[in-house]
Amino acid sequence: MFPRKFKLFTLPLLLACPAMAWAGGEMGDPDHVDTGTPYFGFVKDADGKAVVDAKVTATVKDGTRLIARTNLTGMYNFGPLNENVRPDDVLIACSKDGYKQTRVIRRPPSPNSTVKAVETECRLQRG
Repeated sequence: MFPRKFKLFTLPLLLACPAMAWAGGEMGDPDHVDTGTPYFGFVKDADGKAVVDAKVTATVKDGTRLIARTNLTGMYNFGPLNENVRPDDVLIACSKDGYKQTRVIRRPPSPNSTVKAVETECRLQRG
């Protein structure tokens, strides 16, 4: 149906974007934009290689849970959360069948940075 060249170009592009497509977002008012802190990061194995299609869960202190999946580079992204959610009230965890979580490295935003995103790297080990 589609030329081979089209498939070879388009498939990697589509696979690289699932974290943004699946990550949080408000249901309801389409004009609503949260202005709180965004969360993003990477899921890597023990050797530092990207873990594709890992499940990343952001659990907010109030019980809210958001789920994202990593893309081909192991990256996930939760867009800005509600401005009332403090970064210390969000726990990031990762999982994938055949792996166990071994470490979570959190990098808060730099005080001098104009972007106030919180980066979290999850490490998984086979087993």
